[in-house]
Amino acid sequence: IHVSDTGIGISKSHLERVFEPFEQEDDSEARTFEGIGLGLSISREVVQRHGGRIRVRSEVGKGSTFTVILPAVAREQKNEKPAGDTLLQAPPAKVEAKYVEKRSTQSEASPCESYAQQHNPQNLQVCPEATPKVGSVVTKPPDRESMAGKGSAALDTSLNGDRQKIRILSVDDSKANQDVISNAFAGRDYEVTIAMSGSDAIETMQKANASFDIILLDVMMPSLNGYDVCKHVRQDMRQSSEVLPIIMMSAVSPSDKVGFEGMKSGANDFVAKPFDVQELQIKVKEVVASQRENKMRIEAHKRRSMLQALMPMQMADRVFSGETDIAHDIPMLSVLCFSVVHWEKLVNDFDAFQTVQHLNTIQSAYEKHRNPQKVYQLRTPASSFMAIAGQDGDTYHAETLLKLALAILAEVEDTGLELHFGLHSGAAQAGVIGTEQPNYCLFGDTLQLVQAMIDQTPPGCLCFSDAAKNQLEQLGQLSMHRLPAGARVIERGKLEPPSCKAVQLWLLVRASVSEEAINQMPAASARPCAVQPLHAQIPSQQHAVVAASPQPLAGSHLAAPAGGWRLLSVDDDEVNQEVVTGMFKPEGLDVTIAMNGVECLNQIDKGSFHIVLLDSMMPGMSGLEVCKTLRKRFTHLELPIIMLTCRTAAEEAAEAI
Repeated sequence: IHVSDTGIGISKSHLERVFEPFEQEDDSEARTFEGIGLGLSISREVVQRHGGRIRVRSEVGKGSTFTVILPAVAREQKNEKPAGDTLLQAPPAKVEAKYVEKRSTQSEASPCESYAQQHNPQNLQVCPEATPKVGSVVTKPPDRESMAGKGSAALDTSLNGDRQKIRILSVDDSKANQDVISNAFAGRDYEVTIAMSGSDAIETMQKANASFDIILLDVMMPSLNGYDVCKHVRQDMRQSSEVLPIIMMSAVSPSDKVGFEGMKSGANDFVAKPFDVQELQIKVKEVVASQRENKMRIEAHKRRSMLQALMPMQMADRVFSGETDIAHDIPMLSVLCFSVVHWEKLVNDFDAFQTVQHLNTIQSAYEKHRNPQKVYQLRTPASSFMAIAGQDGDTYHAETLLKLALAILAEVEDTGLELHFGLHSGAAQAGVIGTEQPNYCLFGDTLQLVQAMIDQTPPGCLCFSDAAKNQLEQLGQLSMHRLPAGARVIERGKLEPPSCKAVQLWLLVRASVSEEAINQMPAASARPCAVQPLHAQIPSQQHAVVAASPQPLAGSHLAAPAGGWRLLSVDDDEVNQEVVTGMFKPEGLDVTIAMNGVECLNQIDKGSFHIVLLDSMMPGMSGLEVCKTLRKRFTHLELPIIMLTCRTAAEEAAEAI
């Protein structure tokens, strides 16, 4: 029998290996033609079991001719079947699903024997629907009832209570492989979108309404391979591994090298083909659960950050936790108010750009020198600024604001802007008004007094009340060696605002302020002025969230925390421990060693770690037992665990996950 084609042909250097399992003329990740290199190997096996031979002649660019020679003598034993006949049975009437098995080089048996050992020969058949290229072999999947009893969650089990579907983008150039994925995730908890190439995947993701929880990405595809797609998603589309996880899949051998390259390109995990469906389902659910928890953390961080921009941190934490009707009396705090001298006149001479530029100069000076843990800025009309300290019980509130005022004065001295300041200490009421748009508000005479004080202040000076002066004198802040060079404190007179008690005023005069400027100031008076609260839209908190602030997510690499990363290596083998130490210590990681499960738990009790490398097989307390114990105390995000083992059984991997 001669079978000829007019294809691309096979080079002479490759002819000797063309019948070997998993051999292809083009074995690159971005090859143009499909196939996994099993077809000719299986063909040779079938021919040889019939007592025949198979040969090939080929010329590059013109095509190939395969010749099969079979014996003409029939078998004498009528009841004897050829050894390979089980591979040629007619396919069943209906194919429920198709599982592509590729490139397993761990067995030395022939392709026919290894597949016959792994699968029921009755189910081994060429895919009638997909019409795959030579080498694609498919089998029926296990039925749903058998899968439900194997430790993995049933396919219809929801990831969370609201039954939100897991949206999967499956990227593979093989229709048979796509059928496998579609059948594996056919439950009501999944929604699978198919892309038949790398470019199709990118185009699908760029659609306005396209949103996915995870990508299952094949490595070997024509034109744009899996590595390139992964890099594009991470770098060009700026989708971090925490926001859009990617599981890379490949039948290329060795799989550990492919997996390493996949992780380098930005993949979260790697699965070698042929894969165990149950293990893949578990991995997808675990990765998506972590991704959704990450999104909740990001949203929580955004909300908390916005709240902290609107109110002191203690109040923001109470709002963040869902508390309502938040109010408290503050027995003593200090308020600093400052504005640009003659602002109303100046703003008429500025255009919009100049106005914003000048106000940003002052705001930048304030943000540069304030202590965000102690000082909170109240929102006022744009021409004035107001900051408070002491609302958290800090006793150094007047000193904190005095230092802030002097730093701002020095910062803007050369800009041509003239500022004057008022500082007052007293009691106040505080509370949060609103839920969707929470506003932190202060009430009482203290705010009205400090706003009136700045009108009694020459340019470049700071006016403070008796109460603030007493606070500063108790701390020695008004002694000559604490004041700026040439500065002095002089009495300003009394301020008697309506509906408020009279307040004695004092001036902190810097050396650059002339006596004439001070003498030209009118007698102390008062004008009422209202404080306008900040209005800002805050997203409502719809889910319970983790309060911890996440690490930066701009890329796949996190910035090291203060003190560096801390790794706990748990293994009873000293050689393995030396390998781990030699790998990570030169990279700057702090590596702690535990030789068994008990030592691991003791180390966890003593200090905190960013990640645990855990051997699964240890005497006494196994790695699985240690992992279960740690998971009762820490979530996946709080303490990531990577399980290490010399075994590769899919059941063990699934159990570890």
